[in-house]
Amino acid sequence: RIVGGLEEALGGMDYVVGTTSVRTISKGHYIRAAITPKELAHRLNGVDGRIALLFGREDYGLSDEELERCDVVCRIPTAQGCPVMNLSHAAAIILYELHGLSETGIEMASVHEKDLMYERVGALLRAIKYHKHKTDNTLLMIKRLVGRAVLTEGEYHTLMGLLSRILSSVR
Repeated sequence: RIVGGLEEALGGMDYVVGTTSVRTISKGHYIRAAITPKELAHRLNGVDGRIALLFGREDYGLSDEELERCDVVCRIPTAQGCPVMNLSHAAAIILYELHGLSETGIEMASVHEKDLMYERVGALLRAIKYHKHKTDNTLLMIKRLVGRAVLTEGEYHTLMGLLSRILSSVR
């Protein structure tokens, strides 16, 4: 299937996994804060939902803008001298780790639900007059936190209720 762009390709996906070979250098650089394929498999085991694996180009990988679209970033540990893998090898390793995951019927929060939650968090940050220059990084950090947690539908509803109550009390 050929699509017009990334948003069309990822449309309807509940969870997007981006890949990177770049190690995070600073603690404040959340865009490439990554988990291993084994950790990814552990987190996804037992949840149901539409999951997309987003692999980058062999020459320069995924851009920061593409990684911002991801719920979580995955990095295959490699030797210092060979930090970048061939795309087919990277895909094979990640698919090997994900092979055989069980489905328990626990639904993960949908992309629509998570987007609503991020909007609510943004509204809360504005309501408490959070530092404007820190807002984007804070929202990305929260997205990565939620992505690593693999938020279920029930957890989403609990968090949304809490965020709604907090937001209504600070307005």
